Amino acid sequence: MPVLGTFRTIRISGLWLTVFFFAVCLLNIPKATAEPLIVSGGSSIPLHEHLEITTPPDILFKTSDLSGNDENNIWYKFELQTSQFNAQNWLIQFRQVPFQQLDFFSPFESGYRLHKLGSDSLKTPPTNFTVDLDLASENSKTFYIRYQSVSPNALNPHLWPDTTFQQIQSNQNLILSSVQLLLLAILIFVFAQYFSQQTRTSYLIISHTLVASTLLLFWQGDVFRTFSWLGDPGHWVAATTIITLVIALNSYRQLTALSTYSPLLDKLILGSCTLAVAMMVYFFSQPESLPPVILETVFLTLAGSYSLLILGALHCLYNGIHPARSTLFAAGLTLIALSISWNHEPWPRSLPSYPELLVLSIQAIMLPAIHWYHLYLSESQSMALNVVNTNDRKRRIYESALRQHLQNPDSTLDESDIPNRVLSTLEAVTPNIPAIILIYSDNEWHMIGDPSKPAQQLRSQLSSIQDDLLQVISTNQDTKINFKDRFGHLYWIFPLREESNRMLLLAMAPTRSQRTSLAWQMACDISSHARTLLQASQQSQFWQQQACLDSLTGLLNRRAFYQEAEQKINQSYATEDNPPCCALFIDIDHFKRVNDQHGHAKGDQILKLAANTCRQVLRHQDLLGRYGGEEFIALLPNTEPWQAFHVAERIRRHIAASEGLQGDYQITLSIGLAALSHQINTLEMLVEDADKAMYLAKQRGRNQTCISPYLSDARLPSQKA
Repeated sequence: MPVLGTFRTIRISGLWLTVFFFAVCLLNIPKATAEPLIVSGGSSIPLHEHLEITTPPDILFKTSDLSGNDENNIWYKFELQTSQFNAQNWLIQFRQVPFQQLDFFSPFESGYRLHKLGSDSLKTPPTNFTVDLDLASENSKTFYIRYQSVSPNALNPHLWPDTTFQQIQSNQNLILSSVQLLLLAILIFVFAQYFSQQTRTSYLIISHTLVASTLLLFWQGDVFRTFSWLGDPGHWVAATTIITLVIALNSYRQLTALSTYSPLLDKLILGSCTLAVAMMVYFFSQPESLPPVILETVFLTLAGSYSLLILGALHCLYNGIHPARSTLFAAGLTLIALSISWNHEPWPRSLPSYPELLVLSIQAIMLPAIHWYHLYLSESQSMALNVVNTNDRKRRIYESALRQHLQNPDSTLDESDIPNRVLSTLEAVTPNIPAIILIYSDNEWHMIGDPSKPAQQLRSQLSSIQDDLLQVISTNQDTKINFKDRFGHLYWIFPLREESNRMLLLAMAPTRSQRTSLAWQMACDISSHARTLLQASQQSQFWQQQACLDSLTGLLNRRAFYQEAEQKINQSYATEDNPPCCALFIDIDHFKRVNDQHGHAKGDQILKLAANTCRQVLRHQDLLGRYGGEEFIALLPNTEPWQAFHVAERIRRHIAASEGLQGDYQITLSIGLAALSHQINTLEMLVEDADKAMYLAKQRGRNQTCISPYLSDARLPSQKA
């Protein structure tokens, strides 16, 4: 029993002690909140933890000129008292960008004085974001703040000793003014350069410098106190900050050439920037305040875009792209600095802090410097051509997939099909390596295939390396070339065909991981096989052409002429308007006498002269062939009979005026003219009718043009019987 009684006594005593402790704490809470903040020292004091939400006392309405709607406003109060050891004057500092409505009430005589610090009043001085507190005495003073809360603007005033604040503010203004002047000079210089070299990168640099300069101007707040603006000034600064980061990201993309060397990351960055801008527009366009987490998500999205940009720069640097170095340094430095500041400064907020503003300003200075550095490298750094002479006499054993494509018995030797076949073979045996066929003809470059961005990059640089490239290829057609451009990207170039005025090249753009010995050997084998196919096609075309041409005059022989003429006539009659088509049958007068009197060598000269004269007079779409012996045949599509007659007369007069045998003998022609009609509706009938007209010209004395009797065009000259 004594033990139990003692235990109960101790338990009751402990309970009462606990109740007594909590009661004392509860009694002391109002007294603790009512204690004034004692200011002392020489550094700033943040006030956001000492602000107490309250209701405005009546004395504020009696002694201050209060106006406007007070429904959306929040009232704060705080008490200050200086230490007995304090000998400085103190002031309260708000952010330099004014709030839409911010009123500060300081004790004055028996009432309160109103200080309007918001953008709702243009009567305030331009630098009015501080208020002198007049804390000379040791008595505590109560201050009131009326603030219109607009998300995500945070009210975070600071107390400053007057001397310390003036010194810091002076240094800050000096730095910002210097940066502003530097950005203005950069902007003028980039503008001048843009007119001489209008590129997308220059446009982005100009836009970024202009927006960064605007951000500096907005952040200092003077423009919002001088002019009336629509909406909250903090929203303008936040939007300008986001646009600055978005344009900077796109400038980095362009400088690193991500769209060429890392297209997937480039699309991801572009998509995240678009998403950030869309969320920003949605946040600021809503009439009601939205959760500030949306704006925080915008900045986190941009931070993720910077991370993707750094990954892309690392990928490009891994593949030897030199411009990625400077971009990686600038973007990485910006991301690290902003991440540290974003984690240190409290959220939510709409304005960049002063360190963040300096980081964005430094970035705005670095981007033009990087751009000019890249231009300097592109002008001073030469491209590298590494010639690899192959002398492999060993028997090659092709890999099975390659052998399957190269040994296709059904493949054609048509030259127009060979490039597509080469590209399809490359896609099958070396997938994902960009490849194109480059054709150099008439001092111009053309491409075959579906070019990737690296291939387009190569084509844009061909004009710079054209002379060196053609010189190297002309020395040895069996040469393989490793070409490294100014950015450090490597290309494999394989000459496939080389002629005086035409050249075919196979170009591949492998990444670093794709530059394996197997891929190189595959490309060499495919290029060698392609050269063989092109040579066979060229020889086949040569012999086919020789079979179609007359060996003496170079004109189409009779069989080839009939094939080509049949196609042209069929094409003409395939249309609804049935265009006219004429034929000229040309015969050299007394040609047998020339051969008998002057020899066959002189006769061959006359045949060549007649062929060349006809070529000069006829159009490129006309057909000309040697019918046999001293006879020639010409087909004139889309030509009226009266026009064909003038063509025939022009040929005849040119021949008659020429000195075929150094004046020993005058050459004349007898020409027959016929045209397609309802009666003459086939090629055989057309040639036969023109032949009859030619014999009619011979019967009438030669050296003239006779018209088929089936022609009744009034524009034709009358024929003598």
